[in-house]
Amino acid sequence: MKVEDAGKKAIFLNPDRVDYRVYSIDGCLVDKGKAADFAVEEVGLGLVVVELKGRNVEHAFKQVDATTHLFRKDRAFKGKIASLVVSRETPIGSATINRHRARYAKAHGGAALSVCSSGKTKFVLKEVLTHRGR
Repeated sequence: MKVEDAGKKAIFLNPDRVDYRVYSIDGCLVDKGKAADFAVEEVGLGLVVVELKGRNVEHAFKQVDATTHLFRKDRAFKGKIASLVVSRETPIGSATINRHRARYAKAHGGAALSVCSSGKTKFVLKEVLTHRGR
């Protein structure tokens, strides 16, 4: 399952061939305000909010946070949820990233926030949900 925006992409491998749903968020489900680009759901397992960013990772954190709130409140999503930011600007080990991971987890019941460089494009959804797919 591939999601792509402005030349940036994330591919979710599906070795078990289970059902996936893809939601186009920014400009579709949400046309005003902050929103991530996509959400990818493995039916029965959970949902990953995806922001494909060139730069400005700080803004990406606000977008995935707002979209996670959208699914939890407006859409009443009850499953496991996590977020993935794929960006050219990724200071992976930085204190800023770690601070945002902690805030996100606290705000969303322990949900994982993964941040990856745009060089990494392939992910396994259940690993992102459990934060093994950093």
